[in-house]
Amino acid sequence: RALDDAHARVDEDAAVMNSCRHVRAMDEELTRAEHAKRVSDGDALRALVRALSDGVSGMVDSTMLRRRATILDATSIAEARRLSVRMWNFAIEKTALATHAASGKITDASLVAPLLSVRALSCELMDRALGYPDAMRGRASVADVVTAMLNHTTVATLLYDDERFKDAEEQFLMMESYGNYIVNERYELDDEALLRVFEAMTTRAKNAFRMGNVDNARDFFQAAAQYFQSRNTQHVGGGSAHEVSENDAICAMTL
Repeated sequence: RALDDAHARVDEDAAVMNSCRHVRAMDEELTRAEHAKRVSDGDALRALVRALSDGVSGMVDSTMLRRRATILDATSIAEARRLSVRMWNFAIEKTALATHAASGKITDASLVAPLLSVRALSCELMDRALGYPDAMRGRASVADVVTAMLNHTTVATLLYDDERFKDAEEQFLMMESYGNYIVNERYELDDEALLRVFEAMTTRAKNAFRMGNVDNARDFFQAAAQYFQSRNTQHVGGGSAHEVSENDAICAMTL
């Protein structure tokens, strides 16, 4: 038994070192990318994606994100969450710098795919940090779960805009899974989050249609329409009358 305990400690120490190595490598890559974000091109971003992908895979495979009741596990989870947020923020900042003010579109098409990949990797790392899908209860805060759902929603919509319909549906499925968890746990979304989910439902309907699945497209559209109708009979999320009215107008225009 003593020998087994010793082996367990060695394995845990190795896992800690492996996890720390990936964290350091990802931090260094992000620091370089942040310093060069005003001038970095598609090649630089693709290199960043490869490095981050290796880091995310290493952390996801690490036992440190699989353990449930150790301080070291909590530390690794916190690091994964921190890196996820840092990756997401970098993608937002680089997108803003690369977007033409008048058209609202990224001027260099070679940046679109890698920036989407950075966001998707951020979501993957956050999913694991939250214990998705089997270990979320008691481990994930309401705010983190809602953020994860909305981030998947954003990635799904961006993938749809880029006409990557199959990839978009995978992200919509993640959004739906988080949404079901929120409903089952009786969490409440604010009015702005509900509006984003509604808009995502209509985008998912269009995405299904573009993939040739008319039945699913109809179901998603009808679900969005039913949500809109329910807003006429109750206030959602505690918003003021003006806020609800403004969002109702957005819903009607979207439909």
